[in-house]
Amino acid sequence: ERPPDESDELALDRIQANLNLALEPFVDQELVKVTRTDRGIEVEMKSEMLFKSGSASLSRSAFTVLKDVAALVRSVPNKINVEGHTDNVPISTITFPSNWELSAARAASVV
Repeated sequence: ERPPDESDELALDRIQANLNLALEPFVDQELVKVTRTDRGIEVEMKSEMLFKSGSASLSRSAFTVLKDVAALVRSVPNKINVEGHTDNVPISTITFPSNWELSAARAASVV
């Protein structure tokens, strides 16, 4: 991969600013965090705004937020990674034998 140049940095700055603006109500409530890392821009969403406890089904409000994010990043040529996480409360159901399966299912639901 080539190192980022100034135009890449400006594009990332613009995308980060647009994400912060679009997600401002959620950022203000500390439900969403938009940060720059060495990997690019990370959008971290608290699980309670996306899923009910122990579930991988997106809530209605999650669709609105994810639509806004998708609209902003759709035109970006960069790779987009989606990671799923859970809390440290163990789960053991037929559908989700462990937190690993739940986190993978949550990531798949977002995609």
